[in-house]
Amino acid sequence: MRGVEAVLAILFAALLLSVLWGVFTRYVMDDAAGWTEEVARGLLIWVSLLGGAVAYAWSAHLGIDVLVEALDTGPRRVLRVAGHGIVGLFALVVLVGGGMQMTLRAFELEQTLAATGLPRGYIYLSVPVAGVLIALLAVEAVVCLVRGLSRPEAGLGLGRAVGDAGGATSEVIDGEGESPSSPDAARADQKEER
Repeated sequence: MRGVEAVLAILFAALLLSVLWGVFTRYVMDDAAGWTEEVARGLLIWVSLLGGAVAYAWSAHLGIDVLVEALDTGPRRVLRVAGHGIVGLFALVVLVGGGMQMTLRAFELEQTLAATGLPRGYIYLSVPVAGVLIALLAVEAVVCLVRGLSRPEAGLGLGRAVGDAGGATSEVIDGEGESPSSPDAARADQKEER
């Protein structure tokens, strides 16, 4: 996920530069660059979808977990496994399956963007790419929950341990549902488990 975050930072910087150049050419040079809006829109789509995958990796999506947290460890784990399973299934069927159909169709029809002439399929490709990342993260979360391991915060084996509840607190998912007192303690616990 660190590589995805690096790509995301580059795309966001390019998005910012594109918007700034569009504003500069429109209001300062009084001759708007026609390609900036189109490029910014495509970059925004990529940033949004990859950002969604990164947010899922960091358990940063909003969630209402009041009822789940009130349950005992066993039922809580079952509900979390089910939740990640549903997310993974959605990612595979809708994002990967549907996204690939949409992308391939755009390339088959040779759809291009008006201002830049780039194939529209490159923008649509963001959907299945994000779907693959989210599906992998969902599988990782399910495996960690089933095996009673802590889920790495940054996903795909990177970062420090956090809970799967979507909150900001660190929690090692073990049989007792205990939480380490600090992020350093979480890292130490994770090293001991390995």
